[in-house]
Amino acid sequence: MLLLAGASAARAERDVIIFADFACTESAAGDPDDCLAVKALQDAQNINILAVVASGGNATRQVSHRLGRMLFPDLRILPGSNPRVRWRTKTHEIVADLAMRAGAGVSVLVLSPAGDFAMTLRQRPGLLDVIKDVVLVAGRAPGDRFEMVPGGRVLRDMNYEKDRRAMQEVLPRLFRHRVATRFVGFRAAVNTTLPKGFMDRRFVPDAQRAWARKTRFWFGARLPPFDVVAAMALTRYVRRLQCHPVKVEAGRDLLVRPARRSYFSFCD
Repeated sequence: MLLLAGASAARAERDVIIFADFACTESAAGDPDDCLAVKALQDAQNINILAVVASGGNATRQVSHRLGRMLFPDLRILPGSNPRVRWRTKTHEIVADLAMRAGAGVSVLVLSPAGDFAMTLRQRPGLLDVIKDVVLVAGRAPGDRFEMVPGGRVLRDMNYEKDRRAMQEVLPRLFRHRVATRFVGFRAAVNTTLPKGFMDRRFVPDAQRAWARKTRFWFGARLPPFDVVAAMALTRYVRRLQCHPVKVEAGRDLLVRPARRSYFSFCD
């Protein structure tokens, strides 16, 4: 009985590959949400992080990789590329190999521009056969301006804007292979409450305080880190997110429109 219970627990574990642009600094220009999202999943039950690709985005790829290795010495942190770079590297080969060895049921969390994800799929197109689902921090409804207070900060969809072509390459592949894909919008941070204990308040506390000051200044309220909210989609807390089926238009903006049925969904 004990052996059977152990085998059942092992099967319940979710293998995850993460693409993140670490920029968890104490300055107002920093964005600790990637770091906090990875930490939340590292501490979550039944989550096995196969690798984290430290891409460029909120910081350069070199800074992202250095921060990732410093903060997560127990994880496999791989060097990524800067946005709009289109050459394959050893990282893309390693990530593809890890996913293929893990077998069917791999989840992918993209917290950064999608360039490294796109190049990994180019490296091994068969990877889509083992990917169970994908979560992307990107997308907005037509006409939506994320502005909580009049005259306040208007957030742009930076993960998409920094590398539109990568997302335009990835999305048709996901759709053709019927991969369940969630887009987590900025409004999810307003409409979702983080579960108690999901985010480690003691982890990079100075960077967390900088985030709180920044969101209060920009939006008039302290908001939970966007990427931490997205990470919830890979845990038992996914039902806290308000997600609905959508069709997606990837042009100048990444726009989502309601659909009756779709492999794609938008959480806002």
